[in-house]
Amino acid sequence: MTFSDLFKSLTDTAKERSATPLTGALVMSWLVWNWRVVLVLLSSKPVEWKISYIELLIYDGGTNSSLHYVWGPLLTALFLLLFYPLPSIGVYKVWAYYQKFFIEIQQALHAGRLVSREELASWQRQAAQDYTDSENRLKRRDAQIESQQAELTAFASQVQQYVVRINELEKQIGELAPSVESVSNLQKYLLNNQFVLVFNPELPSRNSKPMLFGPNGTILEGQNKNENTWRIKSEFLELLNSKGDVHNRFYFHTGKQEFVGTGDAALPAIRGQRLYAVT
Repeated sequence: MTFSDLFKSLTDTAKERSATPLTGALVMSWLVWNWRVVLVLLSSKPVEWKISYIELLIYDGGTNSSLHYVWGPLLTALFLLLFYPLPSIGVYKVWAYYQKFFIEIQQALHAGRLVSREELASWQRQAAQDYTDSENRLKRRDAQIESQQAELTAFASQVQQYVVRINELEKQIGELAPSVESVSNLQKYLLNNQFVLVFNPELPSRNSKPMLFGPNGTILEGQNKNENTWRIKSEFLELLNSKGDVHNRFYFHTGKQEFVGTGDAALPAIRGQRLYAVT
């Protein structure tokens, strides 16, 4: 199989999976609930600002974040797929009833005057065709309803899987929660200890250096153009370069008792960096 065949296969699979009422309803519901995230992504603000704002908006919102990013879109999509077709079915049946009624009136009016045999046969064929078309449309609608019910069953199964995954993520987040509960305590922890920064985990040697943090964002030991100053922002330790841009961002891992790089793709630092206190 060539690369073009593989790419075509992946594209066809993606189109087939996305061309369903479930996908459309879920995407539309998520955009309605989270228009602010889309607005931030389309804004002209710097990339670092967008990432920090979205992280603050998503991860610091608690229950409100779960409502906006998971439960709200899921329940809205469920409503669109499960309850919205019900009134449309009733409206369609009423329309079909009046359509049949109009045909009967037309036939009664035509019966009041003398018509040719050919004309009468043409009207009868047309009436029969209209009736057949209406029956076929009703059958197609019934088939669509059955298909939507099957999709709702699959959707409910996916929701249950999402709930299990959310519980797992919440447990992981709880394990990664900072042991130092405030910005003030994090600053005291940094100022009262000496640290070692592992800046390149891939190197077998010469991959670390001592770090000593001073007040007001100064770095007393280990300073260079990449690790020029420091700051605490939203319980994250950020190392700034000589231009004042974020070079790397760390969170405090309670299990390991050390600062671990967040691995943000937008930051220039090497992935896997960590910072631990020297005992």
